[in-house]
Amino acid sequence: MNKTSDNGGAWISPDNKILYWHAGYTIYQADITDSGFANAAAVPLVNSVSSPRRPVLTDAQLTMYLSSNQGASAGTTVANMRIWKSTRSSTLASWSIPQLATELSDSSTMYPSDVSPDGCVIYTTKASSTSFHIYQVSKPL
Repeated sequence: MNKTSDNGGAWISPDNKILYWHAGYTIYQADITDSGFANAAAVPLVNSVSSPRRPVLTDAQLTMYLSSNQGASAGTTVANMRIWKSTRSSTLASWSIPQLATELSDSSTMYPSDVSPDGCVIYTTKASSTSFHIYQVSKPL
């Protein structure tokens, strides 16, 4: 499953049947079978943003959060990552082109870390020049 020397951000579906991960600056999906992984492929449209990484999905697999440096100044690196969101209407539908999740991103480098099963709470990681901090963001009641 290693596509490059930079693989990570693995997310496994609750039923242990699908794996999402990034390899380099591409997000992939693969089926998990009894004998390993099958049908590994880049995820269309999600990879239309610049340098997508660290996919995190809701349990229903209808919303994906990811990091991208889309819209950052030319020549910037992963240090300019923000959180983006892609949705779809069913697990058989295509993902939408990701949109910046302004409620989850500021001028800092941000990554999605995990999302609650109902999608109402997301955990994010904010990077500074010397450390990482974890935040919990909840939808208002």
